[in-house]
Amino acid sequence: MADIFISYSRSDRLTLDQLLPQIHNAFPNHIVWFDEKIPGGDDWWQRILEEISKCLLFLHLISDEAVESEHCQNELRHALDLNKPVVPVLIRRLRTDYLDDDYTGSLLDDLIDELKKKQRIDLSGGLDGHSTSKLWGTMTQILFASPTPSDRHITLSRKERWILSNQFAILAKLYPEDADSYDNMREIVESGYELNYDWITEYIYDDRYTMTREDCLEVLDILDMFSTLQSAYEEITDKSGIDDVWVHFAGFDGNNETKYMAYTRFLVEQEGKFTWLLANERPYDRFNSHHPILHRYRAMLKEWEKSPDRRNLTKDDLIRITSVKVQYDPGR
Repeated sequence: MADIFISYSRSDRLTLDQLLPQIHNAFPNHIVWFDEKIPGGDDWWQRILEEISKCLLFLHLISDEAVESEHCQNELRHALDLNKPVVPVLIRRLRTDYLDDDYTGSLLDDLIDELKKKQRIDLSGGLDGHSTSKLWGTMTQILFASPTPSDRHITLSRKERWILSNQFAILAKLYPEDADSYDNMREIVESGYELNYDWITEYIYDDRYTMTREDCLEVLDILDMFSTLQSAYEEITDKSGIDDVWVHFAGFDGNNETKYMAYTRFLVEQEGKFTWLLANERPYDRFNSHHPILHRYRAMLKEWEKSPDRRNLTKDDLIRITSVKVQYDPGR
């Protein structure tokens, strides 16, 4: 389930790619979703509608192409019909602004009327810290005020609040530069302001986004497999018949496999494991496949495990593993 849905025009993908890392940094515990590829058909449109229906915030990136896009208009209309909090963000100056009385574009009157009620955030001058601060403030206010599902609601006993109060008091003494923040946290738990518990634990990942032991082991197995695939491929002189695309690790999907991507980044950048990934030709995108891919990795793992010697793969092993057929493979 996505917390933040981003509606954008394909022509603005470069701007979106620049904005995404900043959103992830500002809201690390929230899942961001945008449709990276549209295979077409009712099933994919249904997926988009489902993501909009579940999101806590609808981020509408505005440009001439987005305003004129029937697809973007349909996404916006669905969000408005569901009373989703819509944040319009101007990313490029419009040739004909829908807010002007003489607007002559294709944006329908009912959408114009609704957008006029929203405070538009202007990022057309660039994505520097000053220009984005207003966006982060608006998004924080909406996400913080969003209802928390009952299974994620935090409650604390009086004893637990007493323990936390003492811990925050100690932290305030240990880190005087952050004392005001810790004093604020202490007041929240002492007074039992349950709505504000989420703010205290904002940096603690929600259970939905954590990796179980089995999840972690699966990522380790996948990276281990690709280590052996690459080594074997480099040693083989005759590479004919081997699908070299699948010899190399492509990352995990940033939208649908976010926690797997984050754990891989942790293993490489924090733990210093599988550092061969740092040689990836896409230094800013080495962990993101940009399409669901876990299902293929799992199929490849099954083939790898069938190998007589998984540490010394033959050419036949490489062909068998990299050419495995999967039922659904949007990456090819």
